[in-house]
This record gives sequence, structure tokens and C-alpha cells, in this order.
Amino acid sequence: MIGLTGCGRHALPFTRSQLATVHRAVDDCTEASGALTPYLVKSDHRGADNAAIAARNVCSSSRATIVAAVGTGTILDACYFAVDRQEAMQRTELANLDTPTLENGRVVVTAIDDAIRQQTGCSTAIEAAARGAS
Repeated sequence: MIGLTGCGRHALPFTRSQLATVHRAVDDCTEASGALTPYLVKSDHRGADNAAIAARNVCSSSRATIVAAVGTGTILDACYFAVDRQEAMQRTELANLDTPTLENGRVVVTAIDDAIRQQTGCSTAIEAAARGAS
């Protein structure tokens, strides 16, 4: 039986393989985003730019993987949005590296908080979907 979640999204019966694919795709994007950190700490613009390009490519691939695995309009859209938040976080981190101000620092912290919140929502969605997985 297909039911609606609290967000009005259908909780479709996903396979464990689909859930693992989505989880792995989000993890890949998160890991690629994390690769920027050492360059940001050292204020290495070239290294950060290169890591950001690589991370955008990985996150773009992750987004495509999620859509291919489970489509859209489901409880797992939270994972698609988690990838979006990772990319937003990357952009704000690079902007702060280019123009390090107190306000830009606050924007980075907000972007990180948003990414963490969305990542938590993705994990919750995967757990909820796993309860009905085959």
C-alpha cells in the first residue's frame, strides 16, 4: 500500500539496492565537498577552485544517480536536495575565500547548517523508506 508521508510525498516501496544507491550518491557528494576544507583552511585559492570543480562534477553525477535510481516526487527527494545544499555550501565557502568578511563567514555557517539539516532529512527519509523496502 502506498501512503502519503507528512510532506504529502508518496512513500513508494523502494528496494534495498535503490536505497543503497541513493545513500552512496549522497555520501559521494558529501565526501567531495569535504575535500575543499584543507584548501580553505590554507587559503589556497587554486586548490580550492580545483576541488570545487571536482566536487561539482561528483555532486552533479550524484544528483543524476538519485533521479535514475528513484525518480522524483518521492520521500527521497530530501536526498536530492541534500546534494543541492552541498553545492550551495561549496559556493559560499569559495565566496568567503575570495572575500573573507565576518558577514561572509556567517553565510558559510548558515550554508553548513542548511547542508547538515538537509543531510539529516535525507537520512531520515532513507530510514523511513527502508522500513518498507523489499
